[in-house]
Amino acid sequence: MKKFLLLLLFVCVGCSIQNSSIQDALNTEMNLAYDEIPQTTKYRNDLYAYYLAPDVGRVSATQMGNTFNYNGNLIQMNLNVQKIINDKYYEGKEYANIHFPDELKVASFEGVFDTLEQETHPYVIDVFEINNQYYTTFKSDHVLFGSISNKHSVASIAAEMLRIAKSLDVDYNAVVTKFSTKDVITYESTSIDLFENIVPEEGNIEELFKTDEFNNIVDIDE
Repeated sequence: MKKFLLLLLFVCVGCSIQNSSIQDALNTEMNLAYDEIPQTTKYRNDLYAYYLAPDVGRVSATQMGNTFNYNGNLIQMNLNVQKIINDKYYEGKEYANIHFPDELKVASFEGVFDTLEQETHPYVIDVFEINNQYYTTFKSDHVLFGSISNKHSVASIAAEMLRIAKSLDVDYNAVVTKFSTKDVITYESTSIDLFENIVPEEGNIEELFKTDEFNNIVDIDE
């Protein structure tokens, strides 16, 4: 019994130390990225423009977002279309998000940032551990990011998300004109796209996490 209790204590302490190191790295990287001056936009389409650092590659693009490659990790970016439209027509209305159970969260960070266009945006970063892989989410009122990586890449990925978000220039009128119809993208389909766009063409999110329980873990608000 004593051996079991000591082992359990050791395992719990180890988890706490690991989570603390992820949080510390996240705090450091996010504060550094916050202090950087937003870069002038480099890539543009009809709805938005943004800057990418030389070490970030573009993998694919849609009207709503892009998939980037950063140090071998995929980062999915989508415009937060629902929130943009809600702010235009339904101020104060809640919008949907994907939620993981709180017990899976290992780190978080929140703050505000200014863009080159002098827009101020709040944002929240959450990091979840699933089967020794880490899902990092960045949620702001105009853009959403998601990425899956190992724990050592979490902080740098989150910081790169912030750098891109700070450079983002959205044509809000064009977004509203394009998507504000009766059958505008539903909360569920957009939320699922945030995940599906990350994975290989013939893969799915379960394969990335190497678990059959992913759909039982994720909760999607509608």
